[in-house]
Amino acid sequence: MSSTKVKVVMFDQIGVVGDLEGMDEIIAALKRIGGEGTLKKFGEIMKKLEIGELTLTQCREHMNDLKEDLIQQGQAKETVEEEMKKINSDAVMKHLQRDETVLAAIQTLRKNGFKAMLLTNNFWTDEGKTKSLMIENSEDCFDVIVESCRVGLTKPDKKMFELALAKVGHPAEECIFLDDFPHNCIGAKAAGIQAIEVDHKAKHKALEELQKILGCTLIN
Repeated sequence: MSSTKVKVVMFDQIGVVGDLEGMDEIIAALKRIGGEGTLKKFGEIMKKLEIGELTLTQCREHMNDLKEDLIQQGQAKETVEEEMKKINSDAVMKHLQRDETVLAAIQTLRKNGFKAMLLTNNFWTDEGKTKSLMIENSEDCFDVIVESCRVGLTKPDKKMFELALAKVGHPAEECIFLDDFPHNCIGAKAAGIQAIEVDHKAKHKALEELQKILGCTLIN
């Protein structure tokens, strides 16, 4: 075990331990049909989804309302409908791929005495709000799992990080957080938690930084 003060490593899910196929295409489609204003409205819908207020079906209903608004604002109907098909695709929301390199690193750090937490903005995938979008066998990979849809809070809210600290039973100075969204890393730092911003296209850089901090080899 190294001399680091860190005892807990917190991981985001989508973009860090897993990858959601088509997420980049969703953002690109939103920009093509409405720009930043559409992205803002999409963000508001996603916030309701991630705090568990909406089911995935209800979210799609809101997206259809957004589609109609865009058409009424003068956007070409065929273009809007085509882009919205990409955004609402079942394939996009269901194909969460495990990142085996990151998960192997998590297994290694746990073997070295560190705790691993999954701290994710997530959503319900069923109408009964009992199932959420998770990587396969997630319970075996983490000591603690905190999902936004189950607790009614989202990153980067400071309260989300404070709840995570309470769940894992360690103070902020003993934790480090990895996320691919800069504003979530800022939220972690506001709660006193060290953070590493992950480039989801070059995750090895974040793992290299993490292993230097922890003092143990995580990647070959």
